Amino acid sequence: MGSIAYNAVDIKQCIEVLHKKSTPVEKIITYHYVLDDIDKAFEQAAKSNETLKILINHE
Repeated sequence: MGSIAYNAVDIKQCIEVLHKKSTPVEKIITYHYVLDDIDKAFEQAAKSNETLKILINHE
């Protein structure tokens, strides 16, 4: 499910799962980008056949 389709219930469930550490997040995040490369991140996100989730490091 893409992030645009989440609702409040979905987000709360995701937070609970991540808190329990029962989901292998490192396998879900397929790409990491720094904020300066956000354009590249969006280009990669558009390639749905090779991208699951992208992490943007904003620090």
